[in-house]
Amino acid sequence: MAPTQSLPSAPAGAADASGDTARPLQKRVLDLNREAASLLEQHSSGTSKRPPADVRQSRAGGPFALPLSVEPQLREQRPACPADLDRDRALTVKVGDPAMARNLRRLTNEDLVKRAEEHRWLAAITAVRPTLASIQFVAAKILWSGDLRLFLRNAKEAEIARTHRDAWIKGFGTAARVALASWGVVAADMPSQALGPLTEEADRKRIAQELVANNCHTWGESCEITYVGWLVRPSPGKKRSSIVIEFTTPYHANRAIKAGTIWDFQVSETVLYDRASRIVRCNNCHRYGHIGNICPNETVCGACAGKHSTTACRDRDTPRLVPKCANCGGDHMAWHKK
Repeated sequence: MAPTQSLPSAPAGAADASGDTARPLQKRVLDLNREAASLLEQHSSGTSKRPPADVRQSRAGGPFALPLSVEPQLREQRPACPADLDRDRALTVKVGDPAMARNLRRLTNEDLVKRAEEHRWLAAITAVRPTLASIQFVAAKILWSGDLRLFLRNAKEAEIARTHRDAWIKGFGTAARVALASWGVVAADMPSQALGPLTEEADRKRIAQELVANNCHTWGESCEITYVGWLVRPSPGKKRSSIVIEFTTPYHANRAIKAGTIWDFQVSETVLYDRASRIVRCNNCHRYGHIGNICPNETVCGACAGKHSTTACRDRDTPRLVPKCANCGGDHMAWHKK
């Protein structure tokens, strides 16, 4: 009988070899998951730290990649930039009264903050607005236009001040108001004679109320219009033109764009109003790109190009007027469409 050949004995622990190699791999994956969670926490808190070596290796194509659900979150959760945060906690006060604007210009930023704080506390006590006692104005700035920019500690406090604005805003004059965010649309082919010049506040409010009444079934019952005005003032004899309508919410502006604007039993096409594309002409020097309140140039007449204001021109509405453009020197007024 042939001798039996014995097999070589397996080394100790060979049976657990696969388990021993799997455990370090599982531990490595768990460590990477913990590091990924730490990165997400750093992104949400706005801190920036150098990622661990293993995470850098995985992003560079190393053997251990992050879970698929982590990378999109890392891309989406970026901290807001300081400029956005400043806008969220700031309020713009439209002073309205030129005399009050001149008085405010003489005050320091500290004096402006003290004035705002004084009227805020007074409103919180006398007007029984307890939420006003929880906020604080911390900075102020006078703008070139003469308006006032006030800063609070955060966006939540700015919203409280905006909501209760009528209780403290009169500390900056009877004509002062807080500028509210608005979303504008342009309604085309509107009747010029029926709407009128839209230069008086009472006329604008009346037209806004009629627009809401005519369109509330499509725009929404809670629709509110803050401004109505001509996109370009209609020239004499022009029967129809476009108007700008500004809403308090983007929801109602989108509804107006989708459904159109009803006036006088006619639906007018309505599109987005792009403020950046509107041409601005100065009423002091009649050049383009700035307004009269911040004009650094000499006063020029828009009718005859003389060294006086347009309203002070003696020949403007008389046959003696020799029109001359303050920009190109042509034989037309500065606002003529040539």
